Amino acid sequence: MAKFDLHQLLNERSKAAAVEREKEPRTADGMEQLTLDVYDLIPSQENFYSTQYINDLKQSIAIVGLLQPLLVERDGDKFRVVAGHRRRLACMALVEDGLAQFRRVPCVTRAAEEEGTVKTILDRLALIFANGFREKSDWEKMEETLRTEALIAELRKEVEVEGRTRWITAEFTGITEAQIGRYKSIKNNLCPELMQAFKAKRLGVSTAYELSGLSPDYQARAADTLEEVGVLSINDAKALKQAEEARKPLEGQMEFDTAAAEAPQDKPADAHSMNYTHTFNPPIEITGTQYKSLTFYFDRLTGEDVEAVELELQQRNIIVLDATVSSAFQCGIAARASGIGADEIARLPLRHYLKIKNAARDFLVAVGY
Repeated sequence: MAKFDLHQLLNERSKAAAVEREKEPRTADGMEQLTLDVYDLIPSQENFYSTQYINDLKQSIAIVGLLQPLLVERDGDKFRVVAGHRRRLACMALVEDGLAQFRRVPCVTRAAEEEGTVKTILDRLALIFANGFREKSDWEKMEETLRTEALIAELRKEVEVEGRTRWITAEFTGITEAQIGRYKSIKNNLCPELMQAFKAKRLGVSTAYELSGLSPDYQARAADTLEEVGVLSINDAKALKQAEEARKPLEGQMEFDTAAAEAPQDKPADAHSMNYTHTFNPPIEITGTQYKSLTFYFDRLTGEDVEAVELELQQRNIIVLDATVSSAFQCGIAARASGIGADEIARLPLRHYLKIKNAARDFLVAVGY
């Protein structure tokens, strides 16, 4: 397979969005310029960005016109919008206000359509790429980042792309790998009620991340509090976390799922569910956030996490002969389990670092690594 430069290809595909309207249609960089009825344009189901609050855009278009054409693709006898959903709605609103000149809008489409899975993936990435410079909510940033990561993983099945999926995603979106890990925790663990609040901007990303580490019971309590009071701060989330941690085993003990602990002895070690909660006394600041405790969700790790740690160490020219005696490997596993960067864990005071590292070692031994 040929090597694939994702940024270069998407830059080429997005050039059409900068083509100014001209009297005569023309083809530029393989793109065909068209003038289409705005009511014949179908919104893409892949668009997850908010299409609310278009009044400012509507007023701007009314004054200076539509300066950027919409990027579309053929869908039967109509066209589907790839990028330009808010511009489409703004023009429709202007037509409804009696400005019929905005019914026909400038659009561009590929003159020769690509076929197959790669085209579908690139179209979805193009939508994200086209929205790269707009103001986004924390929820939209999370969706954008995680969808990008998923699309890059799909793309790698079709073409050769250099680098790890998480690293490519970080380079492409400008979001750190640690923050991507936090987004994943929110996406995978936040209950529907709190997720809806996060989407509606009633929860900040830091608060949502703290809440995602709570059990379903405590998340339900948080949702009830938010409904009753109308606001939930990061300090509230941390207080709930402390209340839950107070009911867990003492620092340094491994948690074993009750059902797993009662399972027959011939069950493999990885049948157990193990987490580790570390207490900071006094509290300690990590990446600008004060932590009184931090939970390492080892039971959520997958083979992809192990491979990612191995690749990261290879890129740093660190050779690991035995993960159970490698501090760097154990630190990487702890980072994956907590969403905190490995470099942040390594910078902790020694007494904290050693306990966390040893918890990761115990986990690796328990699962038979």
